[in-house]
Amino acid sequence: MNRHIFLLNITLFSLSIIFAVLSVVWVNIRAVKGYEIRDLEKRVSILKEENKQSEISLTQLRSLEHISKNVPILGMVKIETPVYINSQVDTFALGK
Repeated sequence: MNRHIFLLNITLFSLSIIFAVLSVVWVNIRAVKGYEIRDLEKRVSILKEENKQSEISLTQLRSLEHISKNVPILGMVKIETPVYINSQVDTFALGK
C-alpha cells in the first residue's frame, strides 16, 4: 500500500512540474506575441506618418506654384494668349 501511495505522490509531483513548466512556456509565448504586436503597431504608426508626409510632398509637387517655377525643367513653354475650344465633353487649351 505504501508503494502505491509513493507512486501516486511521484506521479502527482511530476504532473505538477510538467504543468508548471507548460504554464511558464505559455506565458512567455504570450509575452513575446505582445511585444511583436506592439512593434507592429509602432511600425504601422511610422508608415502612416511617412504616408502623410508623402501625400504632402505630392500635393506640393502638383501645385500650380511648383509647376510655374519649373516650366523649363518640365519641358513646358509659356503661352501668352491661350485659345480655348468649347466642346460637349471637356475644355481644352491650345498654345500659339
